[in-house]
Amino acid sequence: MPRHFQHCAMLVLLACTLAGSASAGEILVTNTNDAGAGSLRAAISAAVSGNEIRFAIGETGVQTINPATALPPIAAGVTINGISQPGASCETWPPTLRIEIAGDAAPGGIDGLRIGGNDVLVRGLAINSFSGDAIHVANASGVHIECNFIGTDATGALDYGNAGVGVRLVGSTLAVIGGGAVSQRNLISANAVAGVLIDDTSSANSVMGNYIGTDAAGATRLDNFNGVIVRGATNAIADNRISGNTESGVLLDAAAATGNSIRGNSMTGNGALGIDLGPVFFATPNDPGDPDSGPNRLQNTPVLVDVAYAAGLDQVTATFAVSTDPANASYPLLVDFYGADVDDEEGESYLGTLSYEASDFAVGDVTKTFTPVGAVQAGDGVVATATDANGNTSEFTADAIAVVVPEPAALACCLVALAALAARRRTGTFIAQVAPFAPGTFIASVALRNVPNANGAMNVPNATMRGSQRSEGRAPISTDAT
Repeated sequence: MPRHFQHCAMLVLLACTLAGSASAGEILVTNTNDAGAGSLRAAISAAVSGNEIRFAIGETGVQTINPATALPPIAAGVTINGISQPGASCETWPPTLRIEIAGDAAPGGIDGLRIGGNDVLVRGLAINSFSGDAIHVANASGVHIECNFIGTDATGALDYGNAGVGVRLVGSTLAVIGGGAVSQRNLISANAVAGVLIDDTSSANSVMGNYIGTDAAGATRLDNFNGVIVRGATNAIADNRISGNTESGVLLDAAAATGNSIRGNSMTGNGALGIDLGPVFFATPNDPGDPDSGPNRLQNTPVLVDVAYAAGLDQVTATFAVSTDPANASYPLLVDFYGADVDDEEGESYLGTLSYEASDFAVGDVTKTFTPVGAVQAGDGVVATATDANGNTSEFTADAIAVVVPEPAALACCLVALAALAARRRTGTFIAQVAPFAPGTFIASVALRNVPNANGAMNVPNATMRGSQRSEGRAPISTDAT
């Protein structure tokens, strides 16, 4: 073969090899330049499904990339992995982030990252200071956004907010923002419109396990205007810390926003309601039977009558009702109980869940017991939400109710009185038990065995004593012994 043909064949072989590597392998970002070889822009332009964009910028500390114009859209099936930069990690919270994408040099209206393809993963970046959204997802499915700081610096301490939304979903489904593991948590704070916005053409997305409206420690306020805005259907907002936002923690302000489950979140210090079934910025009153329609079907909130905690048994006993006729909602309803925030308006600490059945509605007030997952103390405020079987979650109860804890002295008094009763029976075996009877009420019972009398030994049926313990510390006692 002539030498020049051999040379051409080698070039063709080399080109094919490089193309194969690009389609299925890694693409490295090796500098912070806006464009050119080794830049993020070049990597996004070249990436196709199956590619992972990794970082190997040969400097220590945080590396900041300042796009001068909009970056190309990210193609389907591409991963951008900021944790690949040496020194970065998402294994603990707060993570150590080493790649920052900042919009300081970009013109007005520019978004940070634009995702227009399915199954994209964005991980381990700080994205801030854009005049548009930090991450804009359009007409995509299965996008995952995890372990990013969106609207802050790379330490998660400073307000470098975006002028639009932290993460906006448009016409998208099955996106997961955050996740169930700490290593997937995002910090989404200091954004001018909202931390997350799910538009009315998006559905079946999850916002899970994030800090929204705080610094990375979850303590200092770095407020979004609203924490999460939901306008689409059947989305899940779960297990987030949503705190310190200027207006609502979670706002549903469109008629299409139905079937949205809002459960297990920690909400405190938001300027308006923790959960607002808008578009009005005040609590939606319950209506008899709950026939009305609107965001989340304007699900009625639970009405709490009494909440008591028996420390010895580690049980919460609640008396409550939900005025939602089974004709107007899918049963059972799940009633989530929360320790209220300092203002007694939002649910700051999830305590547990009770089921409210269609048969319970016919009764009205029901009394049920659960074991709390967190600490409960006398005087703590408790609020609750109701979620129907289609995922429509209510606002928080309008009024928190204080926890009642029966004092051990009252229980001891009851047992002593029963023991005295046993003594009056001369002698015998004394077996005592204490159990909750109703909110703030306990029952102590004693069984006497082998009590001698004139005709020999006999057994005596249970003697019972009931006492009520309220916040004023009194415990009226009465006995009834046979």
